[in-house]
Amino acid sequence: MLPSTRAGQTGREERDDDQATAGNGREEGWLTQVVRILQLANPALTAEEAIVRAMGLVNISNQAPRGETEKIPKDVSSSIAHIKKLNKGNWHTWEPTFIDCLQRVHNAKEILYSEIAPGSEGYDEDLDKALVGLIHACCDNSPDSRIDTYTVRGSDEEAQLGSTLYAKLKKALTLNDAVKRAGLQDRIHTVRMYNRDVVRLGRELDSIWNDAVRLGKRFDEDLKKSTLYRCTAQDWFYTNSVDALKMAKPDCKYDEAYHALAKKQQDGEVTGRIRGAARVATSTEQGSTNQVSWAGMLGKQEGTSREHGRSAVSMETMDSYGFTCKGGAGPYARRGRQEEDQAQGACRWLPFRGSRDKSQRNHHRSKEEEQCIGDRQVGPEEEEQCRRSRHCSGGTGVPSKEEEQCRRSRHSSGGQEWC
Repeated sequence: MLPSTRAGQTGREERDDDQATAGNGREEGWLTQVVRILQLANPALTAEEAIVRAMGLVNISNQAPRGETEKIPKDVSSSIAHIKKLNKGNWHTWEPTFIDCLQRVHNAKEILYSEIAPGSEGYDEDLDKALVGLIHACCDNSPDSRIDTYTVRGSDEEAQLGSTLYAKLKKALTLNDAVKRAGLQDRIHTVRMYNRDVVRLGRELDSIWNDAVRLGKRFDEDLKKSTLYRCTAQDWFYTNSVDALKMAKPDCKYDEAYHALAKKQQDGEVTGRIRGAARVATSTEQGSTNQVSWAGMLGKQEGTSREHGRSAVSMETMDSYGFTCKGGAGPYARRGRQEEDQAQGACRWLPFRGSRDKSQRNHHRSKEEEQCIGDRQVGPEEEEQCRRSRHCSGGTGVPSKEEEQCRRSRHSSGGQEWC
């Protein structure tokens, strides 16, 4: 085991030496190529100067990437994040607190106060950029924030303006303002109108232009008017108005164009309200008409029922007189005839009561009874006259003189109907 291990170690050492030699060869070959490129680019360079510059490039390539080294520890960033945001009234308290949090970062204070200038030994460009980012993060980044927001007015103004920390803050905010202005320009091209609301669109355009003024940039008014035309022309309701404004007043100002389109919106809203009220009134009127027609139908049906009721009363009245509309005997007359037939068996002038037939009862009548019945009998002529009068009356509820006479004759006959 030991000899084999020794042999393995010897083999590894030989391979390492070979790799080192090959690596040096590749490095020397690369260095030669870099020197040749530098001399071709600048013929005035000597061989020694070209080698020095090439070795500097080799050292840079052998360094670790800058992103791998953390310039500001996380605990320092966390403590700075808890500091109160910088505003125009707390510079004298914010600056010492911010510097105190950076005490643990090597050369941070010296770089901020320019004690270590760029290009000198110990200057770290990445650390400088990270510190500027921290300053920017500590600012109140509202839409109104700009360099004047954090400028102290009064006795501390001179000290603040002379501070290198303030110079870096100004640099950060200036860069931030440039980013904001670029964002405002992009916002102009993406603004849209919603629900035909020109007033809301005008407020949004005014906000963009006011923000640009706060950032030290003034956008053109013609751009504002063209943006207004672009947004409103996409809606058919304003298309004709925009074309009319372009033709009639091509050089009009933004305010004039805005007020014309806002007037168009107001007129459209008033017209819509009028049409809505008219639709409501029409629907209400139609509902009232339907109710009236329905009530008329019910009244007509009720009137028809009343007419039928009067006809029924008239028929009952006629039946009480013994007539129907067709001139025949009614149900009351037929019921009266049945009652009379039953009552004939109990007539007071009959000498006896029993189940004898009519012929036997008539056989035992006396001459006085026959004479009394004969006086109350109605002859064939009166019966015929009664029938004709009923036929001519057409079944009306008012009896004629002949019908009244016939009824009286029946009444006087004791319930016997001869006609």
